[in-house]
Amino acid sequence: MKYPSPRQYAGITAASLLVFFMLGCSSVGLAPAQNMEQRIAYAYATNFGLRNSAATALNGGRIEAKEAGAALEITNQARTLLDAARMANGVGDTKTAEARLVLALSVLQALQNRLNEVPKVAP
Repeated sequence: MKYPSPRQYAGITAASLLVFFMLGCSSVGLAPAQNMEQRIAYAYATNFGLRNSAATALNGGRIEAKEAGAALEITNQARTLLDAARMANGVGDTKTAEARLVLALSVLQALQNRLNEVPKVAP
């Protein structure tokens, strides 16, 4: 069986993330992103939501300060990638914008997966 190359795997991963992201938006009542600018805006909102989730987990005693700090650093890195995607898109470099957006979304998805693994505290 032939496995995909790293470049093909990145494309498959990017497409999968985009599909999940768009389905996720529609499942909470948000219209799916129609263009690059909207996709970047949704990613900024996702970044903001994950920052809040990490803070809530810290305040609820579900994660330690060190892990919350790591989550904050990850969201800062994702924000930098999103800023780069927005700037590239603004000058018409959609290929670079897409690459930065995909990378930011993959970082955010990994953080989301980690936060989902944190045990829930009963109310």
